Amino acid sequence: MDNLKIFVIGLFAVVAVYFIIRGLKISKEFEKNLKNEEVKYAMDRLNEILRKAVGAANQVIVNNAKEDGTFTASYGKKVKEEVFESVLKILGDEGKQLLNEALGDLDEYISNGIEDEVDRRK
Repeated sequence: MDNLKIFVIGLFAVVAVYFIIRGLKISKEFEKNLKNEEVKYAMDRLNEILRKAVGAANQVIVNNAKEDGTFTASYGKKVKEEVFESVLKILGDEGKQLLNEALGDLDEYISNGIEDEVDRRK
């Protein structure tokens, strides 16, 4: 009878450990999927911010400078830097950290995104 109790308790322990390990694996998988969803949302948000920031700068600043004849390459570079800083400010620290981890070099991505959006609007 004691052997049966020991066997049943041992069996329950093995089953409990199995479900704990399985639960941890599912939890890690869920966490990974959640992180991927956060990155996807942040990327979508970043691309939307880039489109709007470049569109606003182009509509208000660049077009006026071109009409006035005051637009130069250095002026364009200054506008790009202002758009870059605006994008970073809108993303906030948490967004910057998340995207930097996902992309490796957020600054380069933003810079290239601004250039792509400018080219698309020409």
